[in-house]
Amino acid sequence: MSDRTDGIAELGGRSTENAGLGLDPGRIEEALRELVAQADVHGELLPAPLRGHVETILEEVEAGRGNGPETARRLAAVRRVAVPGTPFAPLGRAAEALAAALGLTAG
Repeated sequence: MSDRTDGIAELGGRSTENAGLGLDPGRIEEALRELVAQADVHGELLPAPLRGHVETILEEVEAGRGNGPETARRLAAVRRVAVPGTPFAPLGRAAEALAAALGLTAG
């Protein structure tokens, strides 16, 4: 998944799109990088549906659609699976941080 992070650096230039929402592109970029890094750590151990959610979240955020209900639903699914006390807990924390950076409520 790390090869998919090329567009993340461009998020800093999207501040005008999110200005009315009070979103910090730098915070979004950092949270998105952490989500991808945690997904990369687990690689093939990550269940396919969870890996698919992370990929789709990345695509949505890169396309400027990351603050919608579908992204919120996917982030909530990642958080539910990646619970504290499991090997995927850091992935859950990264999903929480990204949801907060995007201004999405917990689901």
